[in-house]
Amino acid sequence: MKSDTCLKCHPTKNQGRFVHTAVGMGCENCHQMTSADNKTTVTLISRGGDLCTKCHEIKKNLVLHGPYQAGQCLICHNPHSGAYKAQTRAAVNTLCLSCHMLNGPYARVDTDARVVRLLDGQIYDLASWESAPKISEGHSANCKPPRMSDSAIGKGPGKVDAEFSCLSCHDPHASKAEHLLRGAAEGRGASENVSHGYRNDFMRVTGESQIVPVLPDPYLGGQA
Repeated sequence: MKSDTCLKCHPTKNQGRFVHTAVGMGCENCHQMTSADNKTTVTLISRGGDLCTKCHEIKKNLVLHGPYQAGQCLICHNPHSGAYKAQTRAAVNTLCLSCHMLNGPYARVDTDARVVRLLDGQIYDLASWESAPKISEGHSANCKPPRMSDSAIGKGPGKVDAEFSCLSCHDPHASKAEHLLRGAAEGRGASENVSHGYRNDFMRVTGESQIVPVLPDPYLGGQA
């Protein structure tokens, strides 16, 4: 079955400001179609992260983002197209804060079903959401952007400073440093790149709805 046939019923899959390269390669690169008794069934050729890794290499860094490590790429990315770069489901800060902000407006916690409903209706298990470090309200004020290369913050040579966002300091997938810090991964330790207040900004929600500080991991040599 050709992609043109698929798009007759699914016309939005290749529409949007940013379209996944895989869409242009053809639907059958990710989907398998079988027909029987005048009925066509569409299935994925692999599940979860196993499908994404057919084209995207998984990094082997010391610290991995939880959904990235679990192969739950679709928590953050739309697999077809979207209004944001890399087909993320929202603007950078909105996307990150849906999991890393306490009492934020971007996540609906369902304690009975033990799930959290995120952007675009994505369902994330409550335990994983709770384990994601949460930042305090004063995080932005305490954070001092590390000195990084233009490429690290998405700024082209000779251009005015790029908009400061979560990705200015953190890598969304993998890092050598605690909290996925970019500057710390390039330098000699997280303590050189963040203010003292920043180290106390990370908290975690426990299963009993208690909020506890995230302690530094001595094996990483960084600061929480």
